[in-house]
Amino acid sequence: MILGSVHVGFSMASANQLATELNSKYGWTTDSEKALNQALVGSSIVVGLSCGALCGAKVIPIGRRKTMLIFNVMGVFGVAMCMVENLFMLLLGRIIYGFAVGVESVAMPRFLDEVVPLRIYDLCIGLYVVGINVGYVFALDSAVLLPPDEQVQE
Repeated sequence: MILGSVHVGFSMASANQLATELNSKYGWTTDSEKALNQALVGSSIVVGLSCGALCGAKVIPIGRRKTMLIFNVMGVFGVAMCMVENLFMLLLGRIIYGFAVGVESVAMPRFLDEVVPLRIYDLCIGLYVVGINVGYVFALDSAVLLPPDEQVQE
């Protein structure tokens, strides 16, 4: 339950954290090139999240648990696509990951509504929201834990 909500927070916060590294890795030098590509990278996951949340209600009838399993696997493929050092694959992977997380953000509360006893439902929804914030903070603070990249030129 909480891991599903951590995805939501992580995807929302990880939009523009790698601007300097991406400029160096992809060789973006001019200000207009940097601005355009950073905007594309940052907004791609938000587009996916929005589309996934809008489509979530149409997908849920196949079953909330099955929906979450299918879209977790889809999210893994989206993240794997981001590992390819190609701008198109990065954007497509972020859109797919965002879409999967958007569907999950709709399916998880409905799943909790079905399986959690009413006496602890409020607690579980609260934990779901805490998980979103944990993912958000983790995405923002994760760069502190990583070793410096020798290729990045500031």
